[in-house]
Amino acid sequence: MLKIIYEVPLFIFVILSIYTIWQLIVARKLLAGGEIRRPYLWFIIASIFFALWGVDHIFHDFFPLSAESAHFFHYVISHGLLLISMIFITIAARLTSFIYKATISADEK
Repeated sequence: MLKIIYEVPLFIFVILSIYTIWQLIVARKLLAGGEIRRPYLWFIIASIFFALWGVDHIFHDFFPLSAESAHFFHYVISHGLLLISMIFITIAARLTSFIYKATISADEK
């Protein structure tokens, strides 16, 4: 059986993910009505998928799967969660870039 001490970094990761989600929601509420608010939704969704990735790893460390299922969960589910997170971060970064470019060009006029 896996020692719980080995899972501490992943528990911290999940806790930090949940805290990040909460902070992003608070920030999004503070920016109510502003255009910069839009990317925060994508950051929140990405953080949710990061938290799910951590929970998935913790769960499968404590409840091991058969070799065939383990490969599926590692390569499809785990890598898929990371890919989805990165896609949402990319969308948020792109939206943020567009917003700041629009703000700079509006200030120049």
